[in-house]
Amino acid sequence: MSDTQAQAYYADGGELLAPVLGALQAAGRPTQAIDSDDLAGLDEFHGRGRSATIALLRKAGLQAGERVLDVGAGIGGPARVMARHFGAEICTVDPTARFVELALELNRRCGLDDAITVTRGEAAALPFGDGGFDLVVTQAVWASVADKGAMLAEARRVLRPGGRMAVFEILAGPAVDDFAYPVPWADIPEQNHLVTAEAARRLAVDAGLEPREWLTGVDALTATLAPDQAGDPLVVGGIEGVGLDLLMPEYETRMGTLGQNIMGGRIELLLAILGRA
Repeated sequence: MSDTQAQAYYADGGELLAPVLGALQAAGRPTQAIDSDDLAGLDEFHGRGRSATIALLRKAGLQAGERVLDVGAGIGGPARVMARHFGAEICTVDPTARFVELALELNRRCGLDDAITVTRGEAAALPFGDGGFDLVVTQAVWASVADKGAMLAEARRVLRPGGRMAVFEILAGPAVDDFAYPVPWADIPEQNHLVTAEAARRLAVDAGLEPREWLTGVDALTATLAPDQAGDPLVVGGIEGVGLDLLMPEYETRMGTLGQNIMGGRIELLLAILGRA
């Protein structure tokens, strides 16, 4: 199954820009020259939101001027954070045409289109040359990628020697029975490609990526809470009414079943920094 097939329920539907602009307008915010931080509630398409993004980038030691590839970037929220607040040069890749189109338009309206290059493509076949990036980032992507070995090998290929990969992902937890659907990344079992922490680590090592930091479960959650608890100025919540429900089909249902799986021990978090030798 390709990434595009796994995310088929996102591929269909109406145009996405209008509801986003409508929500901003209803909140009394600009729609032509958008403050990218106003989009934080919509942009962070993963657990723990902006705080998790900042925690991951701090762990990765992202520096101004570094070249970053955001794989499975969705509508480009973390890319806008990296470009605006870290001064990095960003490329994004995502298989969903509607997300790519919205990312391009939001980047333009946020004044960040010169700093972010948006590309449509799949994680297991990246459309980039060898050794061109200092950092590869994935957040909430692995669950939708069937061939994680190919994805990780591709990440290593596009990293320069000494580069690193920053990962904030969902893994299969210790409980394996009665997984509840739909969840934000899958409607049915055939779209759900969760692996255990042990399997994920083995896949990374086999691809030539060395775990430098590997936090799972409570440790990963604690790490993502840290920027918010410390009052990091980059942790913002965005504008009320501009949230994931604008983009995610059956939002309440999916979030409800996600909660069931968390409480049932069927999923856990991973926050990791992997190095390329």
